[in-house]
Amino acid sequence: MRRVELVDEITAAKTEAGTLHRFLRPGREAIILRRLLARNRGIFPPAALVRMWREMVCALLPLQGTFSVVVGGSESGLRDTARDFYGSSTLMPETDDAITAMRRVEEGRDRLAVIPTGDRDALQMLACQGRAALHIVALLPFVPPAPGSGSRCEAFVLSATAPEPSGDDRTVIAVFDDSGNGVSQSRITTLDGWHQGDEERRITMDSLTGMVLGSYPAPFQQ
Repeated sequence: MRRVELVDEITAAKTEAGTLHRFLRPGREAIILRRLLARNRGIFPPAALVRMWREMVCALLPLQGTFSVVVGGSESGLRDTARDFYGSSTLMPETDDAITAMRRVEEGRDRLAVIPTGDRDALQMLACQGRAALHIVALLPFVPPAPGSGSRCEAFVLSATAPEPSGDDRTVIAVFDDSGNGVSQSRITTLDGWHQGDEERRITMDSLTGMVLGSYPAPFQQ
């Protein structure tokens, strides 16, 4: 109840300032989750702690704007992975493939897309879109699922809003081929740390040049 009151006050302030659209803060949320997990010194399961907090946060997001999360793909456990993090009350449409889910976010039909990390066709599309592309902003699961709770799969969360640093981050890039005419599907890699690249999301590493696809807070390790 106290949090609802605070959300109402924040929504009013953001409306007045014209910043209401900026209510998804994956970096800040990761900072809060890490702080909560660090204080959890007993036997309470970390996955349950995160789920409780995420349920509350996600239930309140619609107070600040329309919010839905599209799940793109048929991999086992993908929907449960998304549901663990985005709560039981979040509208969560499904598509058969990641690219369709990405287009829904581009069109503004959904705020976020959850796609398998192994979908190279989707990552190739993301790299080829350039500076107007969607961004990888999170990696799921953020905490290991509880034993016996069913299957989960590793997934990226994509948003039209750029990511923000959390203090412990990973950056996903697509490395260009030698000809410079495209992106090699086999050269998707992850760097430790927060890297934004230039205005066109290009990054240079030694003799290689790549496209920054996004950054995500490093998942919690027990």
